[in-house]
Amino acid sequence: MTAAHVKTGIANIAFDPSIGEVVGDRPDWTGKRKAVDRKERRHWQYPINGTRKEQYASFDAWHPIAMQILHRETSSFRCIAVFRSVFNWASGTIEVSYAAFAHRGGCCSEKTIERELGIYERLGIIIVERGWRRLGDVRFRTRTLRLALPETMPINVEISDFETDNSGPFGGDHEGE
Repeated sequence: MTAAHVKTGIANIAFDPSIGEVVGDRPDWTGKRKAVDRKERRHWQYPINGTRKEQYASFDAWHPIAMQILHRETSSFRCIAVFRSVFNWASGTIEVSYAAFAHRGGCCSEKTIERELGIYERLGIIIVERGWRRLGDVRFRTRTLRLALPETMPINVEISDFETDNSGPFGGDHEGE
């Protein structure tokens, strides 16, 4: 932004997509990224030795809770939208690179993915474990994401048993229609 923009007042107007028009002077728009306080978190009890159906049910129970937390904090859904496609069902972890995440998340920047996963970690919906792996004489840095929830659940987050009923709109007893 140049001094001419500030002097003419152009610096204080912006397009607000929520109302579909250009608005002036928005003091809540600072141009800075939103700061998220770090929440204490605990591991999600994922059934590593369970059946695939139990593993799917566990993920399906965690996912809407995490989505509600993201919505409440007005955070992006980009990464969580691709969690299912990159999730390792056997270990209950996500171990793909930022590049793979970025490609599946709309071909965005790896930096965007890194920033969003950092927000998810601070919100307490994932735990990031960093380490090293050796392949022959070469060492690689690794990053493993594990499912988590905040130690103290935010208010207005609905937690239910999230039954996985795949019997259709009429239930399991309906036949023929």
